[in-house]
Formats: sequence, structure tokens, C-alpha cells
Amino acid sequence: KKKKKTAGGFFDLMSLTRAMINPADRIAWLSILRAPWCALQLQDLLAVATSPLAENPLPAGDSFPLLLYQVLNWRDIPGSGDGCSSNRSCNGVVLSDEGQRILSRIAPPLSTAWQQRRRKPIRQWIEGLWLALGGPVTLNEQERHWCRQYLDLLEQYAGDRAELEDWPRFQAAVNRLYANDIAFREYSDQTPDACGLQIMTIHKAKGLEFDTVILPALDKATRGNDSELLRWRQRVNARGGTDLLLAPLPSPGVETDTLYQHIRREDSIRERLENTRVMYVACTRAIKKLHLLFTRDKNDNGEYKTPAKNSLLGTLWPALAPELDQPEPDCAVNIHAAVGSEAALNSESHQIDASGSLDGANRDAFDLDTDPDDSYRFQWRLPADWQAPDWSTNRSGSNASKQTPEMDTADPLSVSDADLTFG
Repeated sequence: KKKKKTAGGFFDLMSLTRAMINPADRIAWLSILRAPWCALQLQDLLAVATSPLAENPLPAGDSFPLLLYQVLNWRDIPGSGDGCSSNRSCNGVVLSDEGQRILSRIAPPLSTAWQQRRRKPIRQWIEGLWLALGGPVTLNEQERHWCRQYLDLLEQYAGDRAELEDWPRFQAAVNRLYANDIAFREYSDQTPDACGLQIMTIHKAKGLEFDTVILPALDKATRGNDSELLRWRQRVNARGGTDLLLAPLPSPGVETDTLYQHIRREDSIRERLENTRVMYVACTRAIKKLHLLFTRDKNDNGEYKTPAKNSLLGTLWPALAPELDQPEPDCAVNIHAAVGSEAALNSESHQIDASGSLDGANRDAFDLDTDPDDSYRFQWRLPADWQAPDWSTNRSGSNASKQTPEMDTADPLSVSDADLTFG
């Protein structure tokens, strides 16, 4: 089974660079606080971003405090066990226990790195902070390869300098690195589907082919054949000329005009034929798998209604209806309770436990895969109380220390799954 690869760690590392170079870059700081090495929940992120702190007054002309100093002074942000007092205003938003543990872990390396700014080459500065935060721990080898290429590019443009003098030029180089697939070329043979999911209209997909095609909301009806003020139709007469049929909308209380009804019926037939043509184009884009998604309503007797004729599902229904009762070997039917319905809220089949497994009778209806490489469905993040490995051990006959973390010697950035939290 092919896995979809992402460059999430690559962009998180770039956000870390932007944030440390410019503490006022609010977008970059919000990005790193949501990155896997931090992964603050939205409520905790709101508390950090908006809590007024005496130690971090608002810069002149700004509406929000600098997030760097908010993180460094996180102990002054009210927590879930604290009350909001006059000197600790919380605006009704407080840090959760997990948020406090996360900030207690990331604040020290951020503080140390900030104190060391402009004292070492920028590549060494950023890479050291990234390692201290646990950045590589949540990445696979391919993603770490992309991050190393980014750091090499950073060193190429900054050299031994402690600052990056021309950020726009470096940004352009990063864009070229990503757009031209330089960083991804080594893995291009293994990941031909690196582009991932493509969302497009049926008309735009005409002439293209995909391994898997998903067609959602097929039960939705197209715009109704409303009573238009004027209907017309051009016809070729027996002499080869063109005749124009015109029919105005009858006045209220007047019997329906037969010509108007005739043209309206022809318009309805034309619309259904167009839906059939569009549906043919959509279904024939699939090479291996075609997923048809739709919902079905019930009548007062509890029986399923027939789909509307002016829906895309209506064009398939004569052939699809028998498959729902007795599917062919190459056709699978999965039935789920509607989202938001009482059945869905009470159904055990929608409950996923901490291991990622699904409880309930409809377990087989859900295709769950807890492989961390499936980053398009799930994301690995560090536990709130994760700690970097102990790098210092005493060497015999010397007072010096040596970096010897308990990791795979073939890959100093590899860790076991036990060090990760599935979130």
C-alpha cells in the first residue's frame, strides 16, 4: 500500500526559523506552537495568545502581545486550577493541565536559544533548538532528509554568520527547492503520488485519470426546473430552416399553457441527459477504485426514498439499486449513520479508542490504518511531558561529557513508537 508523504516537518522547521529571527512574526509563532513538538490545543493556544501579562505589555500600536514572551512567562497565565483575580485576568480562557506541561517543556529551550541569538552560526542555532524541542522525533527518515536539505540551504545562504541578511532571497530559494522537487528527487521513484489529494470539478477532471476517485454528495439535486418567465426552443423545420418556439409563463389563475409545459418537459429531459453525461465522465476517471458517497432519506413508513431524478445519483440508480441489496464481488457497500443524527451520536461504531482501533459492530465498515506514515489521516505528536534524551554520560578518565543518547546508532534521530503519542 502506497503511503502519502508530506513535508510537514520541513515547513515547521521553516516556521521555527522565521519565529526566532523575528519575534513579531505572529503567524510563525502560532505555527510552531501547533507543530508536533508542541501541539497546543486550540483553547490553550488562545490562552497563550490573548492573556494579558504585566511582564509582557502590548507593543505600541499592536493589539496582541509578543508570543515569545508569552511562552517564556507562561507561569503567569491562569491555569485550569487557578482563579481569575484582578492581577491575573484570564478573559475566561485558561491553560489546561496538558498545556501547562507542554509549555513547561518547551519554554526552557526557547529561552536558552533566545539568550544565545547572534552568538553562533544561524544553522547551528536553529538546528540546536529544533533538536532540543524534539523536532525530528515525530518525523520519518524521508521527512528528516527534507529537513536536513533545508538546513543545508540555510547554511549555504547564511554561512557562518549569525543572521540571515536577505530573507526574501532565501525564501525564494526555498520555494524553488520545493517547487522544483530538488529536496524530493531522491524519493520520487518511491512516491509517484506525492502530489496527494486533488480537489476539482467534474468538468476540470475531463481527460484525466486517477487511481482513486471519490464523488461526494451524489444525492444532492441540481437546481430545480423553476417556472421561468419565458421559455423558448429552436427547431429545424422540414425546409431546413429554423423555427423559434416561445412560451411565456401563464398568469396566476390561468390554466397551464400546453406549449410552455412542452418546452419545460424538454428542458427537464435535456438536464437529465446532461447529468448522465457528466456522471459518465466522473466515473470513468477512476483507474482502480471509485467511491460513490450519498445519503438516503426515509418516508413516513420507514422505507428509503428513491433519489431525485435531477440528482447525479438518480442517473445511476437503475443500475446501482440492485448492488445495494446484493453487491457484486468487486463492489463494497458501507452504511453509516448520518453525521449529527441521534444514531451517530449513540453508535459505538463511531468511537475510536486510544490505540486507534474501532469498537462496535460496524468495525469493518471503517478503513482505519494507524501507521504513522499515513500523515494525511493521523499525525504523531510528542507527549506533553516528553523529555529529550540524557546526552551526558561520564567518560572514564575524563571530566568531559559525551553525547550518547540511547538511540539507534545507524540513525541518531530514530526513536521507538513508545516515545510517541498518537493524536
